[in-house]
Parts: sequence; structure tokens; C-alpha cells
Amino acid sequence: MLSLQLYGPEDIRLTEEEIPRIAQDELLIRVRTAAVCGTDVRSWRYGKDFVDAAHPMTLGHEICGTVEQTGAQVSGFKKGMRVAFVPCSGCGVCDLCTHGNTHQCAQLIARGINARGLMSEYVVASAKEIAQGNIFAAPEELSDEEITLNEPLSCVYNGFLNLRVEPGDTALVIGAGPIGVMHAQLLHMAGAEVFVAEKLQHRAQLAQKIAPYITLAPADADSLTAFVTEKTQGRGVDVGITACPDPAAQQEILPLMAHNGRVHFFGGVPKELQPVALDTNLIHYKALYVTGSTCSNVWEFRKTLEFVRRGAVNLRDMVTARFDKQDAVSAFEHAKNCVGLKNIILF
Repeated sequence: MLSLQLYGPEDIRLTEEEIPRIAQDELLIRVRTAAVCGTDVRSWRYGKDFVDAAHPMTLGHEICGTVEQTGAQVSGFKKGMRVAFVPCSGCGVCDLCTHGNTHQCAQLIARGINARGLMSEYVVASAKEIAQGNIFAAPEELSDEEITLNEPLSCVYNGFLNLRVEPGDTALVIGAGPIGVMHAQLLHMAGAEVFVAEKLQHRAQLAQKIAPYITLAPADADSLTAFVTEKTQGRGVDVGITACPDPAAQQEILPLMAHNGRVHFFGGVPKELQPVALDTNLIHYKALYVTGSTCSNVWEFRKTLEFVRRGAVNLRDMVTARFDKQDAVSAFEHAKNCVGLKNIILF
């Protein structure tokens, strides 16, 4: 089988491996589609501390697949069943896991992050992943690509839940990449008026095509300040989201917030750009609520699939390029250069 593996910074290769054997309590899944995430691109560009030419790691955590083989002790699955795969699992017994937050577990297994990823023709679902509900039948109405893109949508929803969005709120999203467009759709679904600022014109246009109800805002700081002042009659926005790994965006969004506003920093800033200097007086005197998030749990993954199934969120039009597995590196190049939105690899 073919797997897309990281060997070091700027070094990913499509390698030939043996199809894995499964234990009696495992599943073998044949991957149909995989999507490139910004996290995958960062791993490719900068490498990982525990990865080198002698210890490569398969990348990827956004997939849709079908069951190829079931272990003798596994019930509820059959060959050919199309499945979704939640890529984060926990120990299952700690306080965080028993509260449903398996994605925050100290023993987190995150596929493609700290454990073998899913960009491979075949992947093994472990007994723990099966027991925690990470593998389940995908809704028949949804395409492979929609199921694949539900993974980042569920991560966006995980952060969205912290923001207590109410109908009539004004919301600003900085960044109209895939994550920003997903945030915009959830904000609109919750009844907010949504402004989106994006430096890349083609991405701004794509965002408005997918979500025609958004209002595009200027991307430069001075013009954005004037825009928010005008649109909110000087109040500032109720909800602010930085959907880009840019410290400047995190700094710029705080002065644009209304009193009691909720701010969400989505996506990690590269280590070399840390620490980020924030004006904490703005947080203090405006009584701002500032939060962050990473990953998602199984419940959130299943919930967002329902949003997509009901047509409340449009993932289908977010796929702007498709690549055969033999040309997977080109998909990474597209993502690195911010060409379009989501890039799909066909396995």
C-alpha cells in the first residue's frame, strides 16, 4: 500500500508499505479521500522533533473510508461500510475523558500529530478508538469529501461553543481560509451578523461565494478599525475570531471588541513568533473573554455532521482542488501557497 510520510522538514514521500494485519479487536479501513490541513503543512515545512529519515511518520487526520476487514471481536461493522474517523482519542478513564473531552486528555493520541496519520491506502482503527466511538457509519446523504472536511468543521465548532453567540451579535473573523469560512458559517447559523477580513483577494471572493451573507471587511489594520467603528456605531464587535496563525491579527482584534466581547484565537502561532504581545488592559477594562481551542471530541464531530446533512453548513463548495495520491505533494504545495481552500487527495 502507499502512504504519505514525513521524513523531515520539506521532505514528504509517497512510500510503499505492507498492508497492516489487524488484531481481533481492530478494524482495517480503506481510505477513499483525505484532505490537507494547515497542521499537515506546518509539519511538512518545519518537521517534527521525533521525526527523521530513520523514523518517518505518516501524515493526515481528515479522511473518509470504508471498512475492509473486521476483527473477530468487533461488532457493528461490515465490509464495505462507509465510515467517518474521529482522529483524536484519549485514555478513556481520566476526568477529562469521562467528561467527554477525550481530545484534551494528557495521553491524547492524535493521528498525524503525535501518532501514525491517516494519509494511507489502508489504516488500522484500534480497539480504543472503536470503543470510544471514533469510527462510525457515515451519513449516506453526504459525499466522501463532506465527511472528510467535517473533521476541521468539528474543531471549529469546538471553539465556537466557547463564544456564546446569540442572534443579533456582530462578529468579525480575520482570515478567510478554510477555517475562517467554517467559522463564518457557524456564526451565521447562530444568528450573528458576520464580517470577514482577508488579505488574499481570491480567498475573500471564495468566502463570499460559499457564504453570500457575509460582509467583506478591509484587511489592513487602519481601514478595518474604521470599518468596525462604522458598522457597530463605535461599540465594537461582540465576537472576534482570528482564523490565521498570525500574531498581528491577535493583537489587532482586541481593540475592535465591544465591552463584554468574546475573542477566540483559533490555530497555533509558530514557536518562532512567540510570545505574542497583547494589550491586557483591553481585556481588563473591556471585560473581554479570551479563549482558544484545539481538536474536537466525538460528540462535536457527530453534531457537525448533522449541520452538514441538513444543509446548514456548506462543505461541498470548499473543495477547490483534487489530486491523485501519486500527486499528493502538489496538494501540499497548493495548501502551502494558499491556492483555493481545501485540497483533496484521492486514495
